[in-house]
Amino acid sequence: MRIDEIIAGTIAQMMPSEKVLLYAFVSSCKPERVLEIGAGNGGSAQIIVAALDANCAGKLVSIDPGILPMLVDWKSISHRADLIVGYSPAMLGDARMIAGGDFDLVFIDGDHGYGGVIEDVRGLMPCISRGAYLLFHDAWYSGVKRALDEIAGTRTDLIDCGMISAWKNETVAGETWGGMRLFRRA
Repeated sequence: MRIDEIIAGTIAQMMPSEKVLLYAFVSSCKPERVLEIGAGNGGSAQIIVAALDANCAGKLVSIDPGILPMLVDWKSISHRADLIVGYSPAMLGDARMIAGGDFDLVFIDGDHGYGGVIEDVRGLMPCISRGAYLLFHDAWYSGVKRALDEIAGTRTDLIDCGMISAWKNETVAGETWGGMRLFRRA
């Protein structure tokens, strides 16, 4: 499948440019094990698996509480993806066991509250490899942004690589969504 077909045919709560970025990042990093926190409707998992397929290698483990309806037929990606219904960080040990080791790349689009992001990062540290990437979606969202700014200023074990997608969407209520911010384990 071509990248334009993947992007156009994927239902994900992301802008087209963010879908391309996610695909390109996974494809270029060539991770052996990918963790996704917050699968939502399954669109980002579909993009990640397409990139892993293009690499002919890699495995995805997704953690999601299963609140939103899954719009992706998980069977179509199950050759490289496993879904754990539950919450992060409680399910991180199970995810690591299913993956067979530490994660090289984590795509985080789960709890958008300040505390949830802090807890996810704290829980992830024993589960990620040296040099692993942490890619946060909705990095402009107030709770996520506040947590990421604090992490950047206080954690010496993570390198803040900055915003790699600066797209913003402001809602009628004045909240800002979108954007991707990248960290790397030192």
